[in-house]
Amino acid sequence: MLIQDSQDRLRPSDPRSYDDLDAVRSLLIGPEQQKLEEIESALQRPTSASALASVLPKSVQLSLSRDPRALAEALFPVIGPAIHRAIRSALREMVASVNLVVERSLSVRAWGWRWEAWRSGRSFAEVALTHSVVYQVEQVFLIHRPSGILLAEVGGVQVAEADTVSAMLTAITDFVRDSFAKQASGALEELQVGHYTIVIEEQQSVLIAAVVRGIAPSAQIREAQREALAAIRSAHASDLERFRGNSDLFEDTRPHLERCLLSQYAGRPLGQSRFGSRLLLAVVVVLLAATSVFVGKQVMRSQRVTRFADRLRSEPGIVVVSAEVRRGKHVITGLRDPLAVDPSVLLRESALPNGEVEFVWAAYQSMDSRFILRRLQTLLRPPSSISLGLTGGELRITGSASHLWIEDAKRLAPSLGGVDQVMVDQVLDQDRQTFIRSGNVLSSLLIHFEKGLSVILPEDEAALKQVVTVSKDLLGAARVLDIDAQVVLVGHADALGSAEENLVLSRQRANVVLLSILKAGLSGRDFVAEGVGEVWSQETNEEPDKRSVSFWVRTRSDQNTLSRSGTKVK
Repeated sequence: MLIQDSQDRLRPSDPRSYDDLDAVRSLLIGPEQQKLEEIESALQRPTSASALASVLPKSVQLSLSRDPRALAEALFPVIGPAIHRAIRSALREMVASVNLVVERSLSVRAWGWRWEAWRSGRSFAEVALTHSVVYQVEQVFLIHRPSGILLAEVGGVQVAEADTVSAMLTAITDFVRDSFAKQASGALEELQVGHYTIVIEEQQSVLIAAVVRGIAPSAQIREAQREALAAIRSAHASDLERFRGNSDLFEDTRPHLERCLLSQYAGRPLGQSRFGSRLLLAVVVVLLAATSVFVGKQVMRSQRVTRFADRLRSEPGIVVVSAEVRRGKHVITGLRDPLAVDPSVLLRESALPNGEVEFVWAAYQSMDSRFILRRLQTLLRPPSSISLGLTGGELRITGSASHLWIEDAKRLAPSLGGVDQVMVDQVLDQDRQTFIRSGNVLSSLLIHFEKGLSVILPEDEAALKQVVTVSKDLLGAARVLDIDAQVVLVGHADALGSAEENLVLSRQRANVVLLSILKAGLSGRDFVAEGVGEVWSQETNEEPDKRSVSFWVRTRSDQNTLSRSGTKVK
C-alpha cells in the first residue's frame, strides 16, 4: 500500500517494494538509459578519435532534436559572410551590365548587336556585353594557401619568378586579412596593378589567382575559378590534406586552370560617329512613322471586318462561328443556309478590298419561317390559286388546287424541317368540284324524241354533244378522286300504248343515245342504258317530257356494289 508523506511525494510503504520498482524501471527504460550513460561517458572522457566519431553524430542528432537553432547559430558566422559576398558580387555585376546596355542601346553598333541577338537567339544584353567587355586572362596561378607554394600555373605570358609571385600574393592576402579584415571571413578578392587586375578566389586551403588585362568581368572569371577549384579539390583532396611541398602531384590540374584563361575582344569603340547616330535616329523615326501608318491601317481594316462580321450575324440563315486572321487575311467561318444572302455581295457593299476576307461556310438549313416557305415553294410548286402560311410549325394552305396536288402537299410538307402539321381544310378540291358540277349538269340534260320514235331530233344534237363533254369531265374527275362512277342513261315513254310497248320503246331510246356517246370515243363500261317506260325516276317530283332520255350518276358503295338510289349528285 502507498502512503503520502509531508512533501506530497508518493513512495512505497513497504521497503521491500523498492526491488520490485527497480525491476519494472529496468524493463521499461533500461536500454535507453544505458545508451544515454554511454554517450555522456564518451563526451566527458573521450578516449580516442574513433570513440568520439562514433558518439558525435548521435550527439548532434540528439542536440538538433532538442534545439535546432543551436546548429544554425553555430554555422551562420561561417556561411553568412560567404552568402553576403556572393550577393554583393552578383548585384555589382548586374548594375554594371545594365549601365552598359542602357549606354549603348541607341547606337549604330547596338542595332547591329540587336540583329545578331535575333539571329543567334541570345538576349540583347548578352550580345552587348560580349562585344563591349574587353579583357584577357593572361596568367592563372594555383597556390597552396597555408604554405604559399605555387602548385601549378598556366598562361600565355611566362613569369620568371612564379614562386616569388605566389609567395608575394600569399603575403599580401595575409596582410590584408590581418590588417583590414578582422573577421575570419574577410579575404582579398581583387588587386589592381596598372592595366592588370588580379582576381583571387579561395576555397579552404587552395586559391586561384587570375591576372587579367583590361576590364575584368569578375563574375564570369570567378565562376570559372570556382568550377576549377571544385574539380581540383575533388581530385586532390587527400593530396591537399597531406601536402608537404611536392607540387608535382598537381601537374594534372593544368586543364582545369586553362578553363580560366578567358578573353574577349571588342571592335571600334562606341560613340565615334555622331553622324551615324543621327542617321540611325532618322531611320528609327521613319520606321516608327511607317509602323504607325501600317498599324493604323490594320486597326481600321480590323474594325471594318468586325462591322462586316456583325452585319453577317444579323442576316437570317447565317451563323458566324469565328472571325480571325490567318496568313495575313481575315477568315470568317460559320454556317450558311443556301437560301441566305450571298456574303460576297455584302462584302462588295462594305468597301473592303477584294481578297482581304475569305469565307469558310458549312451548309445547314435555317428554321427561319421565310426560308421554310421558300423551300415549300420549291418542293410543292403550288399553283397561283394557292397561298401558303406558316405559324409555329403549322402550315395552313388556302385557295383551290387539284386533288393530286392537295394529296402531295399533305404527304410531302411534313418531311420538311420546321413543318409539324398541314392544314388543308380551307383548300377547295378542284377535281371534286368538277365531279359534282358535271353530275349536276348531266342530271339537268334531256334528249328528246318524236311520238312513238327512237330517233334523236336534229335540234338535240347540241345537247348530245354537251352530254359527251360533261361526261368526259365527270369521269376524268372520278378517276382522279378514285371514285368508281357510271353515267346512267334512262329512257322514257309517254302513256300512249301498252306498258310493254312503252318499256321497249324507252330502252330503244336509251340505247340510241348510248350508241351516239360511244361513237364520240367514250368507254362503254362507264355508261349504263336503262328503260323505264312511262315511269319517271324517283329522283324528282317534277313533270318531265316523257318522250326523252335523262342522265344521272351512280357510284360504287363501300360494299363494292352499285348504288341504285337514283338521287342527283350534289
